[in-house]
Amino acid sequence: MGQRSQIYVSYSVGHRNDEGKLDEKSYGKNLIPLYFQWNYGSRMVSRARGLVEWLEDYKPYILPNETDKKIRRIAETNFDMRDVVFSADLIQEYVEDNRELPVGEALCDIFEKQGNNDGKFFLSLEDDGSFKYAFTDREITKPMTAEQYMEWGDYEDEEPESNLKENLEYLENNKNLKLMTEKELHAFIN
Repeated sequence: MGQRSQIYVSYSVGHRNDEGKLDEKSYGKNLIPLYFQWNYGSRMVSRARGLVEWLEDYKPYILPNETDKKIRRIAETNFDMRDVVFSADLIQEYVEDNRELPVGEALCDIFEKQGNNDGKFFLSLEDDGSFKYAFTDREITKPMTAEQYMEWGDYEDEEPESNLKENLEYLENNKNLKLMTEKELHAFIN
């Protein structure tokens, strides 16, 4: 069964300036929904930090098709352990398995009907270049900080290679990263 979890990343499509702000009207949102068989606790927190750090530097250079692939590779990498865990693209799997279902039902499947033991992580690059994030439990009950996520799962700094303390501090003290409200999390999913 594994330590199943999901990571979801979204961003508006359009040209961004050097600070990562959208220069022009958005042409819609891109969603990168990833399913992991072995990602939990400090491993999830490490991946979250890696995504935020990488996107912080890369946001002026976002090109939809190319960036989606890079986001997936960064999410698959645990920089603390120097480990890679391959993910499944939930949209690709959905298209291959359920072509006839309407879009609304597809979204429900992608966000709410995935096998999950160890929570979810949501990250949105906003039009102004800032980030909104949330860790959640299996059922997406409410947004949580990384520390609350660790408490929810009763995870400890279970890996000697983990930089959990530094990762928690980075996520907590990053002034460009804000916890989603319940309303914002609901909007992300819908």
